[in-house]
Amino acid sequence: KKSRTTASSAFVAASTLGAAMGPLLAVPLSNLAETEVAGFSINPITAGGWAMALCWLIYTTAVMLCFTDPPMEMGEGGTAQRHHPSCDEEHGNTDQDIQPVNSLAKPLLPGVSQHIGESSVDMQPVYVCLLSLFALKFLQQGMLSSVPVVTDPFFNWKSSLVGLFLAFLSLSMLPVNFLLALLSSFISDRNLLLSAEVLSVVGVLLMISYSGSAPNIVSYILGTVFVFATTIVMEAVSMSLLSKKIPEGMARGICNAGLLATQSGSFGRLTGNMLITAYGVILGGFSTMLKVVHFDWLLYGTLGAFEVLALVYSAIMYKHLKTT
Repeated sequence: KKSRTTASSAFVAASTLGAAMGPLLAVPLSNLAETEVAGFSINPITAGGWAMALCWLIYTTAVMLCFTDPPMEMGEGGTAQRHHPSCDEEHGNTDQDIQPVNSLAKPLLPGVSQHIGESSVDMQPVYVCLLSLFALKFLQQGMLSSVPVVTDPFFNWKSSLVGLFLAFLSLSMLPVNFLLALLSSFISDRNLLLSAEVLSVVGVLLMISYSGSAPNIVSYILGTVFVFATTIVMEAVSMSLLSKKIPEGMARGICNAGLLATQSGSFGRLTGNMLITAYGVILGGFSTMLKVVHFDWLLYGTLGAFEVLALVYSAIMYKHLKTT
């Protein structure tokens, strides 16, 4: 249980490395000469799709050949259940104690406290983690998707430079994950989460234009590094904390920590992109420097304000986030 933050950090590191490969691969593909292979046209527009299709084909083949599902057990009413030995050990269950749980028959989030047997399970940590996962992806996606929009008029960055910047930004997070794995051994998850949320707000403030023109380029780059690094930390810590604090019944069922984390993060990404679209429509595009500055104020102001709300909620629920 104590090594889950380290495991989550490794998971996030692998995800970050994959995210870096996309922009990095886009740079040479954008300069690819148009060719034809087996009647299919390969050019800078279609090359990315072909490259991703090849990668997914290799990955899918490897999964089919090498991956084996955990054994399934039949629960009440013929419902298939997965057996989780690690979960049994954490809760002190023996084979005789284990009772099949049909999560479809239980509410997803039953309330602040859910009564199981003789004990009351605190659901507040689950809410904190889900809000944190949503907020970090909302902030991260809003920042990443806005970089091409603001850096062209502000700093005259072209597509290739933006791609390189995002690639190196992602690659620079690998040492952050390694440091997080070390810190998690002697700093609690809740303290890491709160610290990352505070620094993420600082990062957003560094990205805002205060002069009515382009922000200082050093300040902007530092802001993006702060935001990306802190959201990486928050993701690893929140997933680890969620896996530790989620009620046993939910951990064994369909609505487990993995599903909830994925759904919260995906909704955060969607909201971040929708916010950029909405502000673009409201401002009537980004044709002038003044409109881009207003976009900078609106977007980063909204992202920062929401992250402050997540920080306040995490601070209020601080005592609920203690792990054993």
